[in-house]
This record gives sequence, structure tokens and C-alpha cells, in this order.
Amino acid sequence: SSSPLIDRGSDVSTYTAEDYDDELRPYGPTSDIGADEMPVIPTVTGVIPEDIKRKKITLNWDADPLYSVTSFLVKYATKSDFSNAKKAFFTTKEDFILSHLKANKAYFVRIRSSYTSEYQAYVSAYSDVIDVLTVPAKPKKPKVKDITKHRALLSWKKPKRAGDVTYTVQSRKF
Repeated sequence: SSSPLIDRGSDVSTYTAEDYDDELRPYGPTSDIGADEMPVIPTVTGVIPEDIKRKKITLNWDADPLYSVTSFLVKYATKSDFSNAKKAFFTTKEDFILSHLKANKAYFVRIRSSYTSEYQAYVSAYSDVIDVLTVPAKPKKPKVKDITKHRALLSWKKPKRAGDVTYTVQSRKF
């Protein structure tokens, strides 16, 4: 056989979209994959933003171990319909760091995999879209406006794109 999946003894019947050529399958459904069949490449699953910072996001995902995925395409945008899709990145690993992002901004991410057989390259459908909000920037240094024995009035400027952020002020005795 010339299929790396069949050579490994994998049951690839679930990865075949249709039997386009209507050939007889003498050894069961796994024997009828050839250059004229279109394998369905499994979609990337389990996309998780593992480490979210102000200007970067570390992504991790799962790929089907039956396929020798040659690369992944990571695409991101600031609109969920990807009408303003930013740069797309190719990687051979199951993780990727998106960097040079803006603080406190929502980003939408989707990933697809590609598999190359000896006949041609195939791509999967995109993964489900995940949305990630980057961490807000730090506020400007606070200023003491008024101070008494029991309270202090502080003020500071919110950073750009702070959105609905809650600040916690801690005090300590000197």
C-alpha cells in the first residue's frame, strides 16, 4: 500500500469522505484509499489559550495522532467573522505564541492542519473559533489627593483600552 495510515495498520474508514470511484473493497473499507480518494483531515481540537499576557497569547491544541500533520495554520483577527484577519502563521508544533498584540483587546483564533501524502496535500476545516481577551495594561502611577488619619484618596489614569477593569488597592503599615 502507498498510504502511511494503512501501512501503520490504522482503520482509516472514518477519515474517508466518500468512495468516489465505487471500486470494490476486497479487504474492507480501509483498503480503498488511493490517489483518487479524498481523505477528511480531522479538525484541530482542544485549542486552549494557556498563557495570556498583555501583548501575547500562548496557544496549545490537539491534533489527530493518526495523521502525520505537516503543518498548522494559525489565523487570528479582532472580529469574530475574520473579516479583518491579521497575519496567518504556519507552525509544525502543537503550540504557538501570538505576539505583538494590544493590551485588553479581544482576539479571535482558529487553526487548521494540513497533511501531505505522496499524492497531494490536504487541509482540514478550521477549528472552532476561540476568543481571548489580553490582559489590561498597568494603570499610571497613583497620586494621593487627600489623606487623613483613617483614609487616603487616590487617583490614577486608566491605561488605553482598559475597558471594564477592577483595580485592587492594598495598604500596609509603615
